[in-house]
Amino acid sequence: MLQRFSDYFLTRCSWLMFLTILTIGGFFFGLWYYQFQLAATNPLLWIVTIDSPLYVLFFSLICITLLLHRTPPSWFVFVTAIGLIKVGFWTDLVLWLYWPQFTAIGPVTSAINFPLHAGMIMLGMLLIPRLRVIRWYVPLVLLWFLSGDIMDYGLGTVTRIPPGWEWLLFPESLAATFVLALGLFWVSRKRSLKAISTN
Repeated sequence: MLQRFSDYFLTRCSWLMFLTILTIGGFFFGLWYYQFQLAATNPLLWIVTIDSPLYVLFFSLICITLLLHRTPPSWFVFVTAIGLIKVGFWTDLVLWLYWPQFTAIGPVTSAINFPLHAGMIMLGMLLIPRLRVIRWYVPLVLLWFLSGDIMDYGLGTVTRIPPGWEWLLFPESLAATFVLALGLFWVSRKRSLKAISTN
């Protein structure tokens, strides 16, 4: 079923154009949301600060590549799928844990952010059938995401949240990195072996 959904949305020009416009809009919305944190952050750390906008932008680049009838790099699809699912789930978990605080500060933004990040998870899932993961991608991807996790909670580049749940969110983020990287590698490998056996 996931294969059919992926083929439906990522092989039709009309849907690819819509998703490109949608995700580019989401990228700029994310920059607006992070504007104050970015202003207070060293520009060298911006790339690990704008988690959600970054992977949404990556997805738009994949859509543009497909619109040009080219194949996006497999490592880039792997990173984007993990980033969308990991950050989308983390953000919705944060919104759920801190719902009273976030709605008190910005009820409209909080109400918008929850479905937007659920949408990120769905975009990441659309990429799963397109994964072609080579074994050496896994340690590099683990290094990328674990470095981001450490900088988030060690250097403070994590999205600004009220105190109270860091004891849960940091381990969850680390666990998500391993589960997604190894899990999606396994899914990709299983699909490749199945394709070989059927041929």
